[in-house]
Amino acid sequence: MIRRPPRSPQSRSSAASDVYKRQIFIVRHGERGDNGSIEEREKVILEYDPHLTEVGAYQAKQAGKLINDLISEKFKEQALIPIIVTSPFQRCISTALQIAQEFKQVHNDCLYIEDGFCEFMFTGYF
Repeated sequence: MIRRPPRSPQSRSSAASDVYKRQIFIVRHGERGDNGSIEEREKVILEYDPHLTEVGAYQAKQAGKLINDLISEKFKEQALIPIIVTSPFQRCISTALQIAQEFKQVHNDCLYIEDGFCEFMFTGYF
């Protein structure tokens, strides 16, 4: 469950104080096994849920560093609680974990898996 800050009884302008500011970053997963080298493609166990390659893990780590730098620069001294929401696919969870490891402030409950963040592969749609 994603927790939201309580509504401020104050005016809209004061509700937009630093306590209530949010930054939202949308990141796609890193390189997936079935898009990697021949060796990576051979490692794929579940065709519909390929793993994250080493290149993909590096991409996710770099994304995490960039996001952390942007947040650190913008919010300097403020205590922020990052919340990461990811789809249930292995490559997406791996990407989210790599990103989370780059944050300076990480809490045990910052990662949420949302089953609704995924595509459905029904042959009738293709």
